[in-house]
Amino acid sequence: MELRWRAILEGKPIAGERCALNIPLGGHTAVEITFTPPSGGELRLELVSVKGGTEQFQDSRPFTVE
Repeated sequence: MELRWRAILEGKPIAGERCALNIPLGGHTAVEITFTPPSGGELRLELVSVKGGTEQFQDSRPFTVE
């Protein structure tokens, strides 16, 4: 499985990563996402998990950076 995330500040990508995960059936894992926004504004964090080339999950969360 692959986890993809990206941070978008004011409509422009500022950070992101792809990482391979090996999660056993019925298991779970925590992944720490760390980045420093270059300025304040409206930030959106997008998450996607892909398995076998097929998107399994996606989520997007808005934040305000001050």
